Amino acid sequence: SSSEAFDDDLGTVADTLCDGEEHWLKAELITYSCIKEVVVYQGKEDAQASRMDGAQVSVLNSITNEEFICGTIQIRTDDYSQNGQTYYLSCDASIACGHVVSLTVVGADKCISIREIVPLAPDEDECGMLWAGGCPNTLASYISS
Repeated sequence: SSSEAFDDDLGTVADTLCDGEEHWLKAELITYSCIKEVVVYQGKEDAQASRMDGAQVSVLNSITNEEFICGTIQIRTDDYSQNGQTYYLSCDASIACGHVVSLTVVGADKCISIREIVPLAPDEDECGMLWAGGCPNTLASYISS
């Protein structure tokens, strides 16, 4: 289930099939949010981790249809530990604002295996400058390919 990528439990894993199509996981936020960083905990801690190499993490604004790319995961093949397979993707919180956090990977041998995806809002001081109403960071729903 894709919700396992957002359940705050590193013991669960969300997977997609490795069937050569575009694969994605998306989390819809309860409210419009600005994101400063997305932490991705890889689900595979062995050579299969390379199936997620090149995965792109973005924030989508469903009203304007704009996509803000936070970064691309480049799998580390020299460290398959949980720490070695945790990726920190910085977003420009002044523009990476929207309603959906997305992870997408494309390729014939690609697929997604995620323990957790954690979108982080800016700290309280930055929130006041970015938008009124604090730093919402609560996920409403999860969908996957």
